[in-house]
Amino acid sequence: DKEVILAEMGAAFEHEDPLPIAEDGATGGGVQDVFCKQKAAAALQDQNVYRASISVWWLQLIPNHSPGIPLNRARVEAMRDFYYGTDNEPRFLTQRMIEVMAPDDLSAPRKLVMVSPEELVHCLLLAFADSIRRSDELSKADWDKKKARWRAVMLSVPAAFMKLPDNVSADWALAFNRRQAVHQDHESLSRTGLQQVMEIMLLKGKIEAAEPPERKMSLKAEELLAKLKSAGLQNVKYGGRAGDKDEGDGPGALTVNMIDNCINVHSKLLGNNRIVEIILENEDRYGSASFAHQLSTLAAVAAKCTNMSMREWVMESIVDAVTFDVKSSNADYTKSSISGDKTHAGWAALYELKFEVMKHFLHSVLPTTTMSPKDLGILKSRLGSHKCYREGKDDVSWKSHLSPSGIAVYEFLEELVFEKVFDSSLRMSAKQGGGADQVLEHQQVKSRWDDIVLMLKKEKEERDAAEKLRKEEATAAGEDGDRHDADETTKAVNAARAAPTSLAKGTPAYWRAVANGTVRSYVTFAVEPKTQDQVATIVSQSSLKDLDLETGEKAVMVFLDVENLGESMGPNCQKFLRRKFGVTDKLLRKLVHGAMSGRGSQKRNDEGEVTVPVETDIVCIHTGTDRASADKEAKNLFKLSTSKAGPDCDIKEVNLIFNDSSIRSRRRINRRTAYSVVSNLTLATQVPMIPRVIKEKKYTAYAAHNSSDCIALVMALQPADMWHLPRTEKEQVLTNERSVTAAAIEKSAAEAENDEAEQGQDETVFSAACLTKEFFTEFLRCHSAAGAVDLAIGQGECLKACLALRIPAVGIALSDPHSKHVELALTEYVLKQMSTEGSTFYRAEAAQALGEAAATEKKKKKNDDDGDDETQPMKKPRSKKTAKPKKQKEGQEDDEDDADEKDEPKKKSDNKKKRKKQDESDGGESSSSLPWK
Repeated sequence: DKEVILAEMGAAFEHEDPLPIAEDGATGGGVQDVFCKQKAAAALQDQNVYRASISVWWLQLIPNHSPGIPLNRARVEAMRDFYYGTDNEPRFLTQRMIEVMAPDDLSAPRKLVMVSPEELVHCLLLAFADSIRRSDELSKADWDKKKARWRAVMLSVPAAFMKLPDNVSADWALAFNRRQAVHQDHESLSRTGLQQVMEIMLLKGKIEAAEPPERKMSLKAEELLAKLKSAGLQNVKYGGRAGDKDEGDGPGALTVNMIDNCINVHSKLLGNNRIVEIILENEDRYGSASFAHQLSTLAAVAAKCTNMSMREWVMESIVDAVTFDVKSSNADYTKSSISGDKTHAGWAALYELKFEVMKHFLHSVLPTTTMSPKDLGILKSRLGSHKCYREGKDDVSWKSHLSPSGIAVYEFLEELVFEKVFDSSLRMSAKQGGGADQVLEHQQVKSRWDDIVLMLKKEKEERDAAEKLRKEEATAAGEDGDRHDADETTKAVNAARAAPTSLAKGTPAYWRAVANGTVRSYVTFAVEPKTQDQVATIVSQSSLKDLDLETGEKAVMVFLDVENLGESMGPNCQKFLRRKFGVTDKLLRKLVHGAMSGRGSQKRNDEGEVTVPVETDIVCIHTGTDRASADKEAKNLFKLSTSKAGPDCDIKEVNLIFNDSSIRSRRRINRRTAYSVVSNLTLATQVPMIPRVIKEKKYTAYAAHNSSDCIALVMALQPADMWHLPRTEKEQVLTNERSVTAAAIEKSAAEAENDEAEQGQDETVFSAACLTKEFFTEFLRCHSAAGAVDLAIGQGECLKACLALRIPAVGIALSDPHSKHVELALTEYVLKQMSTEGSTFYRAEAAQALGEAAATEKKKKKNDDDGDDETQPMKKPRSKKTAKPKKQKEGQEDDEDDADEKDEPKKKSDNKKKRKKQDESDGGESSSSLPWK
């Protein structure tokens, strides 16, 4: 509006002085005397107030005392219609005086801060701008006359300069009361539900910040109301009485119930970006008729839904119904209809049950049927959210890829979840508190589902018959009837992923399928994508979005071990390797910023940089022991790449001190060479971690607390427990981009012959990895982790800890083979825990079945060995041992090389026993439990 006015009146109009009262009323000011410095000083000195005429351009038009609440155009238009009508006739502001804070410098009063509601001035600007836009409807003479009068109005704004007494500094309280006073006459100035929440939380923050340090704490609703009233805030009255406590959500009401609603909505709804978008979009589309306009409606959604993902789903469901269902309107969704009553389930309970039903079918029921994996994948992508469902309604070409049974399942779930066909049955189940499985007991639903199951069964029989015929034809033609060329790992994964119901109950294969189902219910696997936005999508769509976290109690741990991002030196690494994969800042920002964005953090610039975690997250980066300047690079992730200042969030550095013997056992130590037993963890949180994010806790395995900056002594991952693979398979896991080629070295004939003999030996895949499952279990437990994101899963030690703690996790692998290997490792881990008494996964039936299978296998192996011994010639008796050579002279270095180990077999055996005993005392797993051995 300002640009339109200045374009018509000229840039100099903004700098013109106020108009005084003149004899010619048509061109002079019509309000009162213009601002005078001497009169202003005297009046403010004696009365703390001075009234005069000013130019509208002396005011600050945008800033206000509630910066978190944007100006609403609809309210400005409503007030413009009230004051100036549809013809926008120029009128002086005689009914309302603009109150401003008196400036310190009265010689040049510019950029005055308004105490009055900013809509009063903006409706004046809008009326003049609309007159300019419609000026072509008038003749030139009439427009010139109207424009001159508008000029007088703009330069003759009545203003009251106010100087607060020395003992009053809460100008925000004065601004709040002025809005309340104007609201008595103008309903258009009422706050929406979202604005009420933002305003109360802003006032709450101001009051809490003013408290002395020893008394700082989060105020409850009753305490905050008392503070607000003591600051002078006034309540809006209706019909001569203040808003009732039971109502509490009327526009302008200031009650305990209203404040309590604001606090709940702020903590349970506004932390989700999508919910905020829904509220703003609906207000923009429907204005005050929007279901989200009332605070009470938002409070009902916040109170009746169990977690954040459910609240988002309920809000999406309401918007979907209002937008696409002709029988639904915003008026159908009120506080009472959303909450429900003693006899009827509300919308919140109904939509929550629909969400559970959809998850139950897509992830539990359909995978156990004979539906093809292709159809199931399509249905998951099209029914995962309201957005995906609506996109599928606009373009139905994707349905051509579904089988007839797949289309039937889609239509059934569409009617069950997104439409109202089965709402009566669902409301009955919701009222009774039944789960998703209970819905299938209703006759109407059960009948439809039985027809679909029969259709699925027939299609499976047809597919089996066609496959049998194809194999017979291929065999007759001399071809291989089995066209599956999957490698052993893929076959093992597919076997583990089989539905338990398709296997004989109680068999080892059955329990392995149960273990794999447990793994996949807790862990979401993904291959590292190419872009940051794709990382954010993976994290945002994972099971972590279902967590309902309370600040100060639980947190989500976002973890990155830099050593797991590529090939490096370490025990049994690539021969002659003397360097490691170079981790770039771009790669780190893609992973860390993508995960933070997926968890709800805001992007700071157009490049998508995210530097501050959400208030319930802890971002932890392990930089290892041998990466130069890695600690500094980790801290730089939490500030803009162009910034020269420090990090934008709270940073805590923790030193890990490893057990010396566990580090020495990982490498051959030359006693003349130094080595490090220290690595670093960089933890980033939005606010100081203790006690704002989580509470202080003590480690049980280490002599430290989570508030300490040192953890000791940590057992490092031992070579026997590390992942070993042949070179070719290792490169498939790491990918070519993350593999490193060893430097070429000139070798003698003997060395070349030795290398050729060692080519078949396996290498460790993540040679520099040193953190164990036991460490992660302690670390996650002590940091109150309710979920985790592992941005570089390595060989899955962090994910094992997540399974042990029964918390959901997202694991990002380097490649698809990497993901499958780790999935198998976690399956074997859970399978082992099923037969271990004391484990949370322990199942007596599984322990018995697996024990019998192991005993049978051992007996069979023994019989095979006995049969082989009968055909073998008798072994020659051992010759007597020769005396050991004398030890080296005193002072001579003992370099523990291969020759020493060959000359001292007894010593080597003792070392093996010692390491085995040390592993058992540390609680480490034996290498036989790992599927890649």
